[in-house]
Amino acid sequence: MTQTGTTVQGSVEVASFFIPATGSVNSSGALSLAGEAHLQSATETLSNWSTTRSGNALNGSFTLTIVADNPAFGSQILQLTLQNVTKTS
Repeated sequence: MTQTGTTVQGSVEVASFFIPATGSVNSSGALSLAGEAHLQSATETLSNWSTTRSGNALNGSFTLTIVADNPAFGSQILQLTLQNVTKTS
């Protein structure tokens, strides 16, 4: 992710999928992101991203929705939590 002013953009990796995302950081440092990508045979959507930084750690939660191209395979909605995620490079 890169930040210019309050605008943030980049990609989020979830289970080996890279999803382009954009968002913002508010005055208290909370990060909001959203993004969508068509990967393999489904569309993955990031939403409700709300995280805050404490030192070098990022904590918070987001929703990942996966909708298969073939309706017979259905969809999944995952509520995920980040705890003490740190920058690696």
